[in-house]
Amino acid sequence: MRMSARTYVLAGIAVLFRASAALAMTVTLQQGLNGYAGTTDAWLDESSYRHNNGGSIDLRVQWYNGRSDCTDLKFDLAARIPAGSTIESATLTLWYQECGSMSNDNAVTIKPFRLQPSAWWDENIYDDVNGYGVSYKFRDANETYQWTGGVDGGWSDKIDDGNGVNKIKKTGATPPDAVEPQNFISWDVTPSVRQWVAGQTNNGFLLVATDFVGSGNIAWGIFRSRHDSGVYYCPALVITYDTPVPVLKSTWGGIKNLYR
Repeated sequence: MRMSARTYVLAGIAVLFRASAALAMTVTLQQGLNGYAGTTDAWLDESSYRHNNGGSIDLRVQWYNGRSDCTDLKFDLAARIPAGSTIESATLTLWYQECGSMSNDNAVTIKPFRLQPSAWWDENIYDDVNGYGVSYKFRDANETYQWTGGVDGGWSDKIDDGNGVNKIKKTGATPPDAVEPQNFISWDVTPSVRQWVAGQTNNGFLLVATDFVGSGNIAWGIFRSRHDSGVYYCPALVITYDTPVPVLKSTWGGIKNLYR
């Protein structure tokens, strides 16, 4: 079969278009979903600053005259995002189980920060046990490595990439832009995920209370950890990325030969 010159040109354009195309993909990382087992998390107790909560079913974030109890949360990205991909969006979602010490006019702002490359930590398996694993003061199971600021829950080890914020409140409370318990709550964490995919060491997020509105001086939220018995309520990281389509190498002569 012979083709016209115009058809050859169109065929060549099609090949070039295919070579430069990208495929949009979405992956959900959640403990137990499709065999994924790469989540680690623990909440850090300011008042019991050597206690490990890496085995707790809960994650806690508290405001108490400023930032207080906070949460470490990491998703292993190894082999999950193909090399050369472009991150379009990344959303962190937690199940907001309950709150404490909140008045009707209270709302607590929570923000996920990226932990700096040197700030690795050991989750361990305990629930309110002294002296083992990550805590408000230490990062490791042997209590050898402190957070940079000592008893500061990793605050001095955070990096602000510009991730989104969200607010929590009690059921029926008045702040209109805050989430009530027994709901999922999400944050845009695209900037941090882009850093990890670009090669920065992934030590996960530090979730901290950064603001408080209303009367009083203390309030906290409880979220479900990776240890929840149902996958549905475990923390989730949903990433949408564009991955390059494999380049189809061809010559102009090769294109013509396809139609001889």
